[in-house]
Amino acid sequence: MQSNNIYKNDSENQIIQKRSLEELNMWISQVNYILEESNTLAKIASDKLKNKDLRDQFLMIIEKNAGILSAFLTYKNTTDNFMECIDLDCDLFYYNEHEKIRNLYTEYLNNYRSVKKKFFKSLLIHN
Repeated sequence: MQSNNIYKNDSENQIIQKRSLEELNMWISQVNYILEESNTLAKIASDKLKNKDLRDQFLMIIEKNAGILSAFLTYKNTTDNFMECIDLDCDLFYYNEHEKIRNLYTEYLNNYRSVKKKFFKSLLIHN
């Protein structure tokens, strides 16, 4: 992941904006990784564990992944605008948007972890 350079002369607002963008890039990377891992775990759940319920849960995560990535990328396309904010209302708007995206990511990640935990429990029981 590429880091935005933070300079001594950056304002507090510029630092926050750059860190928010780094955080968003990290989330996008994580969601892409979850997509790859979910594909593999769905195949294992189906082929090795013969657990269609777990497979379907991973397939739902994969399906939701497209919407999550779309929301992230749509938001990322607006980040140039928040770099140009000159008043508090503008800053608050983008702060609130970032919080919505953070909550979306957190909910998605928690759901994924829950299904993954079920998968590993099933794998332990299967063997």
